[in-house]
Amino acid sequence: MMTSVNNTIKLAYNALTSTNKALENTARALSTGKRTATAADDASGLAMGMKISSQIAGVDRAIRNSQDGVSMLQTAEGALNQINSMLQRMRELSIQAANDSLTTQDRNYIQLEIDELSNNIDNVARNTTFNTKRLLDGSSGASWTSDKISTKVKISGSLTTIDQFGQKSTVEGNYKIEVRAKPGQAQVLKSGIFTIPESDSINDGDSEDEYTYTINIEDGEDVNGVTSGNGWKFENGVLNITEAGKYHIQGSGSMTSNRIVVSQGVDAQIRLTDVNISANCAFEISGANVKLFLAGDNVLTSTSNERAGLEVQNVDGYTSSLVINSSEGTGSEEGTLTATGNSCAAGIGGPCHNSSNWKGSVGEITINGGTITAATLSQGAGIGGGGFYGSYTGEGAHVKITINGGNITAASSGDGAGIGGGGSARGDSSNVDFIKINGGKITATGSGGGAAIGGGNNSNGGDIEISSNAELTLSGWIDTANGATRSIGRGQNGEISGSVTDTQANPEKIITLKD
Repeated sequence: MMTSVNNTIKLAYNALTSTNKALENTARALSTGKRTATAADDASGLAMGMKISSQIAGVDRAIRNSQDGVSMLQTAEGALNQINSMLQRMRELSIQAANDSLTTQDRNYIQLEIDELSNNIDNVARNTTFNTKRLLDGSSGASWTSDKISTKVKISGSLTTIDQFGQKSTVEGNYKIEVRAKPGQAQVLKSGIFTIPESDSINDGDSEDEYTYTINIEDGEDVNGVTSGNGWKFENGVLNITEAGKYHIQGSGSMTSNRIVVSQGVDAQIRLTDVNISANCAFEISGANVKLFLAGDNVLTSTSNERAGLEVQNVDGYTSSLVINSSEGTGSEEGTLTATGNSCAAGIGGPCHNSSNWKGSVGEITINGGTITAATLSQGAGIGGGGFYGSYTGEGAHVKITINGGNITAASSGDGAGIGGGGSARGDSSNVDFIKINGGKITATGSGGGAAIGGGNNSNGGDIEISSNAELTLSGWIDTANGATRSIGRGQNGEISGSVTDTQANPEKIITLKD
């Protein structure tokens, strides 16, 4: 009897256990919504279901990735729309600048807006980011083409291999791509379409990256610690520029006696940054052509009798020219230069004409920008020719000066002009071929018998043209006979060899000498 009861209990228990398992499976299916919840339900079905679930998750992630990509492209598109608007405005301004009814000042205002738009485009390109990733500055990637069929790609590293024991062997698996490029037939052209020059000599500013050599004038060494290179050499306290090129000469602002000489026949672009030289002719240009860019504060002082601070001479059949610019661009007053000549030499221009260093006429001088102060101690002009004295007989200065912009102060302490010819203590004339003032803020003071702009004492005035865009503050010699200040034209005993053209908007503010 007991055995029968026990068997009955076991059968009931097994039935209950089976029922509970079936109930659990049913509850699991209901709660998960899946027919195959475990491998016990359907092993092959579960494997296929998991594969499908993985694919669905991957598709969902791909959709979110594409949405992120769309957001990134929308960010880039918004920035490009801003850039496009600024480019359209620059094009509009460039067409406006072609209007012949505009003045130089009008075009300067247009150029200022174009420069600001250009800076804004650079800012947008640099600062457009998505998830800290820069989109438009070129750092995201680069593409290029080659016109050579010999372009090669080298891949280093190995793929996964099977060793002798049947095991997988894996190394770094990295790919290294090396590209060596030489100039081919393709060219990249830089357009000056948005530049609005008033003359061929006007510049658009420069960059430190443009210069092949950066030389410290205080120790004569470049950034590599050497004292010579292709086209330049520092020796015996003189930095000689002997070949055409772009040279950045810098200092710390401390005074040095090391000087700069640009040799005959050389065309050089030179950037001065915080250079302070006190020496026998601090900066000498002899039969060379120099484009000078000013950055920081620069001082050029001549300590030797009869030498200019910044000397520009035609010599031995070689003509000289000096173009002074602000490194910030045309018309900018950024970057300063103070140049002082000794004795009767000019601050910027010729030495004393009786000096053993006098080799010929003064080269052409053009000023486009910067804040410039030029002065002489006696006889010479602030900017222009040195003075004559003693027994010297020879060719006059033949000064040619053009000023397009900047803030210029030029003064003579003797008989020279502020801007123009030096004075003469013996009666020889220092000829002024022409002086053109197209713009800028000019303060000019002639002393003794010298005019503010024009000839020094006993010097011819030459052709003088002054534009309405120039702001002038002038003071010259006093005509005791007529009681007038002779600010423009010939010196006290000189003559006007050409004509004086006054296009000032308010001509009554200046005095023009007449024959």
